[in-house]
Amino acid sequence: MKSLLSLFIATIFLALNTHAQDSPELPKVPKIPGAGSKEDAAILEINLDNWTEAPDGIKIKTFRSRGIAIKYFSEKNLGKSSFHFAYGLGLNSNNVHHDGFLAYDSSRVAKILPLNPAVDYKINKISLTYINIPLELRYRTKPLHKSNRIKVSGGFMGGLLINSHVKFKDDDGTFKAKKIEGILPYQYGVTARIGYGKYNVSGYYGLSNVFEDGKGPELTPYSIGISIIPY
Repeated sequence: MKSLLSLFIATIFLALNTHAQDSPELPKVPKIPGAGSKEDAAILEINLDNWTEAPDGIKIKTFRSRGIAIKYFSEKNLGKSSFHFAYGLGLNSNNVHHDGFLAYDSSRVAKILPLNPAVDYKINKISLTYINIPLELRYRTKPLHKSNRIKVSGGFMGGLLINSHVKFKDDDGTFKAKKIEGILPYQYGVTARIGYGKYNVSGYYGLSNVFEDGKGPELTPYSIGISIIPY
């Protein structure tokens, strides 16, 4: 995750630096009328990832299925109200730990089958990483105690799959297979967040499945977590 984020930041920096060298004089960007403040511009989410219905005989290790997301936003005030429209860019890694194993039939359709209960393992998960564009409608109250506010937001998020792998670890070693066959190459769903000050409860519910239609089990992803807003 750290290497992926470093590559993401380095790519943006290189692109901006190259553009600056090629352009001796850049035009001034006009200020957008009604542009909002930088409040809630960066958000870190620590989530518990899950599927609404696991395949038959499969149990999800809920409290081990931890994911992380980083989002950066710009926002625009909607008139003189307490509502704001925000748009941004994000990166999220979803990890679902379970007690099954991924297999394919003769038609290359994925199945998650129960693992032999006698098998002792430390890690057994499916990991998916996406780059996303989140859109939000936000509401914030006037400043309350120590300038903190009550915050409520709802929105939509869509993104592209940039990494997928399964990981299994036991006493004999670690097995990792990348580029899971049949995974849908994009995701989209609805988001929500509510809280006070820097700490919020957040959620995501997928409107798309994990696998492509006919390529694997019907798994609807969702996440519930804590959002930390540093400023």
